[in-house]
Amino acid sequence: MALIWIGLSLFVFIGFSGMGLDASKWFMERRIMQSAVDSAAIAATHALSVGGDQAALEAAVSDSMTRNMFTSRADDVLDVVTPPVTGNEVGNDKAVEVTLNRNANLYFSSVIVEGEVHIETRAIGAILTIGEHCILALDESMPSAIEFSGSANASINCGIASNSSDDWSIHVGGTASLTADPAQAYGDIYVEGSAELITNNPPQPYAPRVVDPFGPLARDLGMPASLATDTCVPSPDLSGPPGPFPPLDPDYYCGDLLIEGKITSLNPGTYIIEDGDFRIKAGSIVTGTGVTIILTGTTPELVGTIEFTSNSTVQLTAPTTGPYKGVLIYIDQSAESFDSEGNMIKNLVLGGANTTFEGALYAASREIVYTGGSATGSHCLRIVARKVTFFGNTVISNDPGACAALGLDPIDQIRIRLAG
Repeated sequence: MALIWIGLSLFVFIGFSGMGLDASKWFMERRIMQSAVDSAAIAATHALSVGGDQAALEAAVSDSMTRNMFTSRADDVLDVVTPPVTGNEVGNDKAVEVTLNRNANLYFSSVIVEGEVHIETRAIGAILTIGEHCILALDESMPSAIEFSGSANASINCGIASNSSDDWSIHVGGTASLTADPAQAYGDIYVEGSAELITNNPPQPYAPRVVDPFGPLARDLGMPASLATDTCVPSPDLSGPPGPFPPLDPDYYCGDLLIEGKITSLNPGTYIIEDGDFRIKAGSIVTGTGVTIILTGTTPELVGTIEFTSNSTVQLTAPTTGPYKGVLIYIDQSAESFDSEGNMIKNLVLGGANTTFEGALYAASREIVYTGGSATGSHCLRIVARKVTFFGNTVISNDPGACAALGLDPIDQIRIRLAG
């Protein structure tokens, strides 16, 4: 009888010992799965942050698991869902839920366990917005894509972002002082010598790239369809002796539009300038509300530039409706980036205390050089260009409500976090 009890006890002992060994393996397997799911949720949320659809999210998850050398099984059940359906982020369209479930292998414990043992893992990645950008450099590899140099003293009550992968993606050099919040770059942020960068939130180098707010992944803003059928008219001549000049009407103009020493206004509408520059020279006073100025060309090389000099008074506001709502200056995206000597083509916005721009300045393939402004001037100024350079004393003020009133969507600085 004793031998029977010993035999039964040994069987139970072996069974529970086997279950302990299996449970240890299940625990380790779950840790590996959870680590893979955490990384996958972060990757999927990054894809979501740049406008990715469901296919892009799933591709990001697959790529993440491959990079992390996760070994999948045929019975794995992997789901990628946005917005999440469980946890604290239910219904949040800026979050992604990734779940991975599988059946555990029963080695020793199968002798005392009936049915299946499931291993379930879940992770949620969420987009956290910590501020808005008003300056964005689009070039993906250029050094000093955003540059503050010399004795520039820039006070920007919004954020700056550079999509360049360079070690000097954002460069603050010389004795320049930059106050901006937040600051992020796809590459690194370099503050040189006695220069300084002042932010409330820590600068964020090696951050995700920021989507071009007017590019294909956002508004996808292009040239007016009317250009295919309309014919341009010669630009008016506003040079000569200083003095008042009748208001200009929106039209499709050919050649340079030069305003020099004149007092005039721009009536509301879209001003298209083909194969010419738009220049406001010293002594001019130019005002306008509901205005968009578009530069284009019969070839990329002939697309003109803008130039506003520091001794002029310019007060322009973008329209609040229509396809170009919120856009004050739009330079054809197909414009040639470099001149015949290999220098990047510049657009000069050299304002002063009497210069106010309400709206976006957009030059996807060229540089914008900016200086000037006042704390009581513009309430909404966005600069989006291939490269952005500041020199001299610069003040840029942005009120999110004023930008929204112009029809501009925010350019958010985001951080990706695990939320569950």
